[in-house]
Amino acid sequence: MPREPSSQDNSPRTRRRVREAALALALLSVCVASIAISLRLLPGQLDRAINWMLITPGHEVSTPGAPRVRHYRSGGHATTLLADGRVLVCGGNSPTASAEVYDPSGVWTLVSPMSTARGSPSATLLADGRVLVAGGSSCVHSCKGEDSLSSAEIFHPGTGLWTPAASMKIGRAHHAASRLADGRVVVAGGIGVGSSSLSVISTAEVFNPGPGTWTLLEPMPHERTDARADTLPDGRMIVVGGMSWNHPRTPGDERITGDLFDPSTGHWKSTSPSPEEIAWSALQPDGSVLILDDRGDVAQSYSPATDLWTAHSATALWRYSSTSSSDVAAVPVVALSDGRLLATGGRIDHPSTANARMFDPLPGAVASGGAMATVRSAHTPVVLRSGRVLVFGGVQDWSGREKFAMTNWVVTSEVFDPVTGTWSLR
Repeated sequence: MPREPSSQDNSPRTRRRVREAALALALLSVCVASIAISLRLLPGQLDRAINWMLITPGHEVSTPGAPRVRHYRSGGHATTLLADGRVLVCGGNSPTASAEVYDPSGVWTLVSPMSTARGSPSATLLADGRVLVAGGSSCVHSCKGEDSLSSAEIFHPGTGLWTPAASMKIGRAHHAASRLADGRVVVAGGIGVGSSSLSVISTAEVFNPGPGTWTLLEPMPHERTDARADTLPDGRMIVVGGMSWNHPRTPGDERITGDLFDPSTGHWKSTSPSPEEIAWSALQPDGSVLILDDRGDVAQSYSPATDLWTAHSATALWRYSSTSSSDVAAVPVVALSDGRLLATGGRIDHPSTANARMFDPLPGAVASGGAMATVRSAHTPVVLRSGRVLVFGGVQDWSGREKFAMTNWVVTSEVFDPVTGTWSLR
């Protein structure tokens, strides 16, 4: 249990020491960065060199009594709900090789780092409880297709250790991945080597955990990056949303269609076009796919059985005022186990918010989801086995260069209970 602050903890002398310590950490970080540049350290090496600073209290946004992630994360990391109810978080912008596990009791624990620093890899839970982490990017800024990794590794929850896996046929980052009913894992699209230095690709391949091998599949009909993949109840896999920079925007492209993969035939086909652009999607309990547009005020359901789209009432899920589509990435949305949606925090104009909103697609109703203890944007929500929602990481301000400042980092986590509509620090 965290120690209750005493009267001395808030004394002028204590506050002065905290300020001095924060200044010392800031100066030290500049020194470490300078040394890293002079020694030409790789991103992963630099990450390991300063990792201890990222988990040292005093220079980031924190809430007294709240659990703390052990490594700052506001994007580029992979999150996986483990079979035992814990949550694995690995990789991230930098890139980083760090990995940690959240226990629903409210404890974050660092585990062995991956062998390779990765930004925006995929992480897929295998049928036996292990986690396959594949691809990702090795660069920090101005990434190119050749910076995408083909390597893969497997996390063992029982030991907290990693073992190498066979490499993919094609390096990729920001790709979609899903486990099929037979236990194999399909990865598709992403950023990889193509016709330009920064190419969005349509290639796909499948990992077979038995022999541990990758096999190339027929490419998707559309090039996509940052798309969402789900395995449908009928065994097919659907990839929806995402975007492509390889061609001009045209009707019927990846923004308004999905691609369906049939494992029994090995072939892909496109869905009928959606009336609205697809910015976010989630598989619903009835097997349909719910999507939101890039403004957050239109919802559609796609039926894989009929290939038809059904419109829902306007949601205004994240449009509080003059919020534009550029803010959508900062407002995470997650599908609850009962089919409702939960949107948390995010940017309104420039300041972020701690407010949460809930949307029920059947009546098309929007309701309050309470307020988090911490204002945050670009954070990560995860639905736990209990049905509650873990929220962690992010930044306090999503405007301009402030989002990159250490004093803007949010390193705490909290949990939402959909039954009571309340938040708790665990």
